[in-house]
Amino acid sequence: MAEQSTDSSVDLQFNDEKTQLSATFHRPTGNGSSVTIEYVMEKIHKMGVSIGIQSSAIEEAVKEVSGTLANLVTVVVAQGALPRNGTDAKVTWKIDNDILSKGIPRRPDGLIDYFAIEESRAVSVGQILASITSATPGTPGQTVTFPPMPVPPTPGKPLPFIYETGIKLLGDGERLVAIGDGYVELRESRLLVHLLHGVPGPLNGGVHQFQFGAIVHGDVNCRYIRANGVVAIEGTVSGTTIRTTGDVYITRAVGARVITEGSVYVLKSLEDCEINARRKLIALDGASFVGGYLNATDGVDAACLGSPEFAETHIHAGADLVSTWRRNELVEEIEECEHKFTSICEGLSRGGVQSAKFRRKGSNLLMQTLLDQKREIEERFRQLSTEKRLVGMGAQGNPKSSVTVAKVVHPGVWIEIQNAKTLIEVPQERVMFVQDARGKAVLTKPLGNPRSALPG
Repeated sequence: MAEQSTDSSVDLQFNDEKTQLSATFHRPTGNGSSVTIEYVMEKIHKMGVSIGIQSSAIEEAVKEVSGTLANLVTVVVAQGALPRNGTDAKVTWKIDNDILSKGIPRRPDGLIDYFAIEESRAVSVGQILASITSATPGTPGQTVTFPPMPVPPTPGKPLPFIYETGIKLLGDGERLVAIGDGYVELRESRLLVHLLHGVPGPLNGGVHQFQFGAIVHGDVNCRYIRANGVVAIEGTVSGTTIRTTGDVYITRAVGARVITEGSVYVLKSLEDCEINARRKLIALDGASFVGGYLNATDGVDAACLGSPEFAETHIHAGADLVSTWRRNELVEEIEECEHKFTSICEGLSRGGVQSAKFRRKGSNLLMQTLLDQKREIEERFRQLSTEKRLVGMGAQGNPKSSVTVAKVVHPGVWIEIQNAKTLIEVPQERVMFVQDARGKAVLTKPLGNPRSALPG
């Protein structure tokens, strides 16, 4: 029986991105005719392909099928640009990876337990924390159709974390370093350094300044502490003034003064202290507040206020006294800038005369140094002046603040909410003090029953 005759044929198919067009050639049977190069090219053009056509591959495929050397021949007949996928970011840790796998110690209430932080987390300013190779975006491809269309690549995966407070990426883009002394933490895909200078023992005498925050594992008996972050003191603070911008954690304080834009947390007691906090004053673990003047703009959460001996204690909520303090600081800093600016201008004037007269290299170097200092002081002056205006605009207090007492408030305690004031004359347990709607009186509410309110 004679073989049935069929003509040679060709099937064309794009890949998913249309960056390639493949052709499958079927050989003829019997007396069937072979496909021609012209026929294949016509089919390719009908599919909208005019880029990257592989003429030599088409010619070879037509010859191979015509010679009946193979039943099927599949070749790429048009080739665009394949997308090149990006590479994933890589991290090489330069610190103990085991410590990063554990969270920083925290109290049952979720606050950081600063006095339990492991020393193995300690890093120093400029220390390299990790070397990184950033992810690459890849290179887009291009279709074989006209007009050619870009084919997006699959970008590389980014770092498995973001770096935040206390860390910077060096200019080479390959190293993460600590910007100050502190303790490193990787928590919920966030890498950060808690900027805290660790003091292993007591802090005595004079003035101590910290670029950022500080943890003191001992008593504090110095005159003044100035910081720009969290200050945590494990021992007893005696007669010290603490001025910082962050939260303050105190175990016990006697005759101390604290001024902060943050909150103040007390673990055991405050005795005859002065507290000025922009945010809150909070008693932890049943701490007691006895004597002194305690102000917190956003409110006071106390456990025990005053003493059975009628210790005079003043509690003030709602007033922003920290802004007044800060304005006075800014006035002094601005005056200091002005004094330095005048001195530098005088130096430039003298230096200009000498330089014009002698043209000495040393004089030119001195002039450049003075000019650099002048620019720095001008910029600092602008920053201070702007902050002074903002502080004045924002010093409004918080009329919704309250004073809560989880245990007992003793007689002899003054409760003041902004301008409303009351004196406690009998012991009261588990109460909240708030300001009335007119801002004229302090109301007393039992804790847990906010609908009940009695005049204070």
